[in-house]
This record gives sequence, C-alpha cells and structure tokens, in this order.
Amino acid sequence: MPDQGQTEEDRADRVDPVEVALPDDEHHHAEQHGGGEHAHLDRRPDATEAGHAGVVHGPILPQAVRDHSSGSLLRVVAPVHERPAPLRIVGVALRLLLRVPRHVPDDLPHVRVVVVRVVALLLLEDGDDVPPALVAGGLAATGRLLPDLLRLVGVEPLLQLGRGHVDGVREVVAGLLLVVLVVAHARQRTRSAWAGPQEPLSPGPVRRPDGAPRASRAGRVVCPPNTPRQESESDMRAVVWHGIGDIRLDEVPEPTIQHPEDAIVRITRSAICGTDLHFVRGTMAPMQEGTILGHEAVGVVTQVGDAVRGFSAGDRVVINSTISCGACRYCRMGKTAQCDVANPNGPQAGTSFFGGPESTGPVNGLQAEFVRVPYARNTMHPLPENVSDEQAILLSDIFPTGWFGAELAGVTRGDVVVVFGAGIVGQFAAASAYKLGAARVIVVDGEETRLAAALAQHCEVVDYNSEDPVQAIMDLTNGIGADAVIDAVGVDAERPKRGPAAVSDEQARQFDAEVQQVAPDASPDGFGEQQQWKPGDGPSQVAQWAVASVAKYGRIGIIGVYGPTAQSYPIGEAMNKNLTIRMGNCDHHSVTPPLIDLVASGQFDPTALITEHEPIGSAIEAYEAFDRREPGWVKVELEATR
Repeated sequence: MPDQGQTEEDRADRVDPVEVALPDDEHHHAEQHGGGEHAHLDRRPDATEAGHAGVVHGPILPQAVRDHSSGSLLRVVAPVHERPAPLRIVGVALRLLLRVPRHVPDDLPHVRVVVVRVVALLLLEDGDDVPPALVAGGLAATGRLLPDLLRLVGVEPLLQLGRGHVDGVREVVAGLLLVVLVVAHARQRTRSAWAGPQEPLSPGPVRRPDGAPRASRAGRVVCPPNTPRQESESDMRAVVWHGIGDIRLDEVPEPTIQHPEDAIVRITRSAICGTDLHFVRGTMAPMQEGTILGHEAVGVVTQVGDAVRGFSAGDRVVINSTISCGACRYCRMGKTAQCDVANPNGPQAGTSFFGGPESTGPVNGLQAEFVRVPYARNTMHPLPENVSDEQAILLSDIFPTGWFGAELAGVTRGDVVVVFGAGIVGQFAAASAYKLGAARVIVVDGEETRLAAALAQHCEVVDYNSEDPVQAIMDLTNGIGADAVIDAVGVDAERPKRGPAAVSDEQARQFDAEVQQVAPDASPDGFGEQQQWKPGDGPSQVAQWAVASVAKYGRIGIIGVYGPTAQSYPIGEAMNKNLTIRMGNCDHHSVTPPLIDLVASGQFDPTALITEHEPIGSAIEAYEAFDRREPGWVKVELEATR
C-alpha cells in the first residue's frame, strides 16, 4: 500500500528496500563514515586472494549497506526522490535494475556485481566528480556481460528460467539498457568535471567524492581470474605468430583489464630478442597461433586493476620478461621465475613469460602498442627520471639475464670466465662477469662484428671458425680450463663451417638428428633462397664445448634457451669432471632493481650495445635481418610511433 499523503510522483520515484542475493563465497561489509550514514562496499582480502568476483572499491553510497548475519544478503536503500533533478529520471529505473539479480542464474554471479556497481553510480550526488575509471569500468562491464545477456534473453531462458519468468527476462534487458544510458550520462558529466587533455585510456588521478585523493588504484569491475579474454573496440599494431616461418604485423584489439591484478601499459619501446627467433624457427614449440610476440618493453601505465598497489596511471615502467605474483613461496624466496601462481598451466608448469609457447601460458607479448600486464605489482618496476627509455629497454630482460647467467656460473673475484655467444645476452653476461669480479673474460663466437663488440669491452675473443675454441681456451689458461663458463647460445647453436673446429661427417649426422629431434616441424634448410628461419644446425655444440673447456670442479651457467625437446647433453663427461651446472630463466623481479640503480647512478650505460633502431612498422623486416645474423645486428630496438 502506498503511504498516505504521498504524491503520485513521490511514489513513482521511491525505491523500496530490495534484498540483493550474492554468492556465499563473496563477503562484503559496511564501514560507517563520520558525519553521516555513509557506507561503502568493500571486499575482504581473502576473497581477493581466492580470485572471486566482488564489489569494486570506490563508489560511496549515501545510505547504509547493511551486512546481514547470513553474510549473503545486502539491503540497499535508495531514496531517489531526494536526488537532484538530473538523476530523478532514473527513479523508476532503479526499481527494475535492483530486481535484475533475482533472475540471474547462480553461475553468473558477476552480473550481480555489475548491478550493485551501477546502483552506486546512480546514487552519486549530481555535483560529485565521477571518477573516469568508474565510468570506463561501467562501460567495460556492460560489454563483458553481453555473452551472458544473450544467454538470458535467448533460447536458454526458456529452458533455465522456466515458465512464469518472462517478466524477469524483461527486467534484465531493461536493467542493462539503463546501464548504458546512465553511464553515458555520467560520462558526459565526467568530461566537464575532469577537464584538460588526457590519454584516451588514462583517467589521471582518481579521487573520492569528498575530493580527497584515493590510493593508486583506479576502481574498475572485478572479474574472476578465469574470465574469458575481453578486448576493447580499438585496434593496435602487434607482431603476431601465425606459424613456423610466419609472423605478421597485424591490427589486433587493444587489451583490457581482465583481473584485479592487471595493468594496461602503453608501450614506448620494445625489442627483438634471440629467444623470439626460436619461436619463429620452430626450435621451441608448440606455439599457439595468434600469440603476440615479445618479452621486453618500456612504457607508461594507462590503467590499473583494483588489486594493484604502488602503481597508477602515468607511471613510467620497465616490464619484466617473466611474470610473478609476489606472494607465493618461490616469489618470497626471490626465485620469481618459478612463481607458483603466474603460469595458467599450473604450479608445476614452470616459468610464465610474455610472448612464449603454450607451456608458458601463453601470455600475449610486448611487441605491440599496448599490453596487459598480469600481476602488475610484481611484473613491473618504476623507472627513475634519469633512466631513458633506450637504457631501460635493456633492463627488461637482457641485462638481468646476463647478470643472472654470471650468478648461475658462480663468478667470483679473480675468476677466468668464458662466455659462449657474443650476441646481446652474451655481451651483457661478459659485462656482468666483470662487475662481479672476474679477472679475465673470454668470449667465443663465429661472427666478426659481434666479436668486435666484445673486444670493445676488453674481452679476449675466440672465433670458432678460425680456431678450435676448446684448444684456444686451454692455451689461454695454461691447460687448466676456465673457472666458470656461461652458455648464452642455447639450442640454436651453429656448428663451425671451416677451420680446425669444423665437424666431421659423423658429427654432422649426429647434429642433423638433433635438429630433427628439437624442431620436428621446422624446415632444416629454412625458407627461400636466403634460408630464412633456419634452425641452428648444432643444437648441442655449445654444451659440448662448455663441458670440455671448463676446469675440473668448474661451474657452468646456462641462460641460452633449450626447449623441452632438447635431450642431448654430455652428462657423462660433466660428471667425470665433478662439474656444477646450473640453468634456468632469470628471476627478473629480484635481479632487476639493483641494475636499475646501477644505470641510474651512471656506473653503467647499456645503450652502446643497441645496434639497430626500427619503428614498429618495420618489425618484420627487422626480424628477418636479425634472423639472418647480418653483420652488426646485435640488438634491435622497436620504437613506438603511436
């Protein structure tokens, strides 16, 4: 019964208390704020850790939201008749909107979350500043729900909702239409409230309705970790893997926040690494078609998820190649490459990194104009102002990996160190060995311009096409061998084609069999006259040289990539010499910060080792030249043009 004395308009604008059912595993509580009955929807840490859907931090409700003793009901009181005129038009709509959760199946709990989110948006004072992140979150949430809405209004309602629920379906549709209309209205208000030039995806500092700055977390809809990938309507350019020997510069959708731990970064610098070539050559498989390549990047944060602390829009960051959560047992030990959480294939799957094969996720890579960074709090580092993008790009993977290789090899003061491979990782491994106290560093390669770069670092160089590297190392160490060896080549090693180290016919047949084993789907002779994307023809060559050239009780650190199909290693010879062999992917999150400080302090400038600068529009041509090992191509930087 309507209250006596009320006008018809009052009755139309009033929304009665409505009980909104939420899943039992979602816990919300109300916190009273001084000076009035203000409460906000919050979420307990355990729900965040479990990855359940919940109500996003942010909107302040003008009336109490009371947590019932059962923990599963919220009573939302929305006196819309007290709102200023511009928002009174949605009074009747609120009644429909709040009824939506009653008609949502239990397997779609995030629909309820969005409903409560939109209610909060509706109840903001007309004079309040509406955070742009809230508006963007509302629009993104609406798009995210479209597949589920089709379920509700398509054929399945006839099967699932049953007879007599037609009104419920209508209310769901009406509610979602209201989401679009109200968010559009709020967005228009936002543009005037937040004046000034801004990046399209960068909301700037987020403030509470009372005007005080919030923590560096832009509020947005929380989705479970397994929410299907959602993309925005905008397109960007990215280097995409389509098959062995087939990479393309494609127009793909820009990434969006998928999980509260995510951040979106606008890339300003990326790079091509020798590891990327493994995927194109087929020596590290299987890959998933459509994966964006690249695992090195520098950029500017444009959005952050609710669980990301310590970063906000506008921050310059370097992105780690490997992804880590920062909270599991291995991350707490500093062994972040073996994070128990980051790899979607499970805790025993090993390292998860950007742009890699299926076993690593896969997670779309960084050779793009925008990227989604999972577990952003532990997968990015802030950059000091005096570290340029050109310096920082080498802090994303190359410098940390080279340093990690020297650590794996146990380089100490006075050591004689041998580095196999004078590519960019080998160059930084040599520099790192010197920084860790090595007395001498010997670099082995077969390409003269790369050896010249090593010579510029005052390394002793050995060309394996003109002399036997093992014999040369023994001659340089009085027949003892090296104290430590760093393998910076991996499975794509090349056998010597001439000189005293040229392989015999029997060795050639053994190497050919290894190539077939490690890259069964690759073209052994590459593609075309230039033999593009040709796998290395000596997969275990460096492994054999490393064991032979290291001293007894010596140490070998392996940072060159060997895929799961590589199974040839001189284990017997290594055991007979009592060698210590360590290998693996770099623990970027723990290794990188001191190196950032080293560059920022001016003690080391890595930029001299960048030999090529190419716009992202020329990425494929740069890949091809890098793959052909053209003279002078040591490191290729891709510069953003957007």
